Amino acid sequence: MEKEHFANPEEKMKAVEIYFEEDTTRPPFSYSPRHARFERADETKVFEMEKRIYQCLELGEEYFPELPDGTAETHPLHMAHTLLVGAYRELNNTVDDIKILMSGTTMQGHPLVKKMLNNHYVAKKFYFESLLGYLSIYQRTFGTEKEDRSKAAKLYHEAETIYIANQTYLGVRSCTHIHNPLREDGDTTMKHVYEVSVATMNFYIQKIEREPNKRNRSKLYRRMKEGVAVSLMHDLIEDHSHMSSDNLYGKISSLCEPDIRIGGLMSDPSLEGGRTTRRLNFFDGRSRASIKRKLNALIKPDNKKEKEGYLTRHLLLGEAPKAKLKRLIDKLDTIIIKIFDRGSNLQSLRFMGRKPNETKEARQSRKIEETQELFHIVNKIHKLCDDKDLIAEVIHLCHFCLQESERIESEYSSEVETQQLHTRIQATRTIIRAELLSATKKAA
Repeated sequence: MEKEHFANPEEKMKAVEIYFEEDTTRPPFSYSPRHARFERADETKVFEMEKRIYQCLELGEEYFPELPDGTAETHPLHMAHTLLVGAYRELNNTVDDIKILMSGTTMQGHPLVKKMLNNHYVAKKFYFESLLGYLSIYQRTFGTEKEDRSKAAKLYHEAETIYIANQTYLGVRSCTHIHNPLREDGDTTMKHVYEVSVATMNFYIQKIEREPNKRNRSKLYRRMKEGVAVSLMHDLIEDHSHMSSDNLYGKISSLCEPDIRIGGLMSDPSLEGGRTTRRLNFFDGRSRASIKRKLNALIKPDNKKEKEGYLTRHLLLGEAPKAKLKRLIDKLDTIIIKIFDRGSNLQSLRFMGRKPNETKEARQSRKIEETQELFHIVNKIHKLCDDKDLIAEVIHLCHFCLQESERIESEYSSEVETQQLHTRIQATRTIIRAELLSATKKAA
């Protein structure tokens, strides 16, 4: 959705209120999924994952590899466990403090709100770093059981995914709030990118749950982590020419710098394998180049003439500077994010108003027409990569496009444009039906 470049004070204040409600109705405050306007952004699976992460010390050995009996207090694993227990206690204290304040006053206007939320963000960051540090050290400790190491690896991947999501979300929100926190439908820009990130996670979670091979699951976890980061960052770079992928990436990376105490324990030479170059900061690792390429591939050109077909050029022809996605898997990951981005945007299509040279119906219809390019790209990619999950998302998007085109046609406000617009919509609908038939055959 197109947005204003600068927000007025009223918009910013409304956004702050929405941010607060968003923060305090998600884990670790609540694990009850909220109504999803965008069906693909259902929070059930993601919240189940977050519950395992935030409550792993309480859930016990079914999910969490306990500290082995007899571990010396001076051992890095014991010291990491001590840090984790303290971080867990501090995180819960910040949650309880905010809940107490919420029960007795209107939170948004309370002078302690900002300070208490900041304390909560700091405590949450350290909790994640302590958990990731403990799980990493556990996997490198002599004598731990193979089954427990596998348990530690699974929880590590899940915790790192949510940690990346949390820190990226906060970094993008701090940038977005300066410029355009609200969209035409009254929701924040962050709600849109949050929906895209949850949909992206759901896409990979279902793949991970079906994958029996450990190595392939690890690859899927990495793709999910990169996908979460890209889905949260892409809109800010796309809408603000001053914000390059390098600048934003650097900001997010700085928010993920681990506490020095954790880093020191992880580099202890007594661990299996000795000293290691492995770092807790995911954004300093091998995913750096991949994330940047995917971000650059999603950026719309500033020139209006160049906008048409830009995704085809970026994803299939590799014509975008810094956006040559050499691997097919990178193209697949990028197009699925764009499908969810378009799907989330179409949910609020009815709120898109008129512009000086375009009625609201014509503008909304044009947005549906632009979706045809995605179907063309998927057809090309599917010839090289038979991904049933991708085709399922295309079928879902086709159905919604048809539904919205029928709604637009039933809400005409300008009789002068009716016949011309009717012809355009019918042509679009014919193409989408053909794509739907094609996708359905592929899914069979």
